[in-house]
Amino acid sequence: MGRRKPDDVIEVCRSFAFKLNVGNYESRDFFCSAKLGVESPRAEAVSAILATFCRSEVMKTVDDYKRAEEKEKEAKLPLKKQEAYQDARDAAEFDAASGQIE
Repeated sequence: MGRRKPDDVIEVCRSFAFKLNVGNYESRDFFCSAKLGVESPRAEAVSAILATFCRSEVMKTVDDYKRAEEKEKEAKLPLKKQEAYQDARDAAEFDAASGQIE
């Protein structure tokens, strides 16, 4: 009755990969793959949708990774170190100015 023939169904598979350079010859790889069985007349439209989906998911994950790395870097550099650096710089400038006066 309303059954499809297996010949009418096409399996559409799309993927997207992204390599992020994190320095010192290191990289992080991100990958997404999606597939769907569709009737042949819809294959092109579904292919575009799956491609957009995969790219979107990978780029969201890359953005999340970058944010997490940035937070980790900020946590490693406490405010006290920043203040100590500024204090040392101020002291060096004061010593240089004091030496010129004498």
